[in-house]
Amino acid sequence: MLQQHIRNFTNKVIEVLNVGSMEMINLHEDTLTPDFVLLGLLEKENSIIAEILEATYPHDNELSQKIIDQTYALQKDQPKFQGSAIGHIQVPKETEYLFKSA
Repeated sequence: MLQQHIRNFTNKVIEVLNVGSMEMINLHEDTLTPDFVLLGLLEKENSIIAEILEATYPHDNELSQKIIDQTYALQKDQPKFQGSAIGHIQVPKETEYLFKSA
């Protein structure tokens, strides 16, 4: 469960999760997949992930934005929750494993 991991996270990780979960909700989805964690990492100001991508792929300074755009494009076919509020956030095994590894 997400709650058991959150207490061990730093404030920066919690900020990333906030950004990712807000993107998830804005897309009317209720499953916090690793895609949304990645969005949170890439969209966070002064992101170390963005810096790593820029250093690793200096010939493609738009790579972070391409990943963000592609991630959003992949979400269009995902199931959406109905109504104006989310009932319960689902955390799949992939995200659970990601949290355990962090």
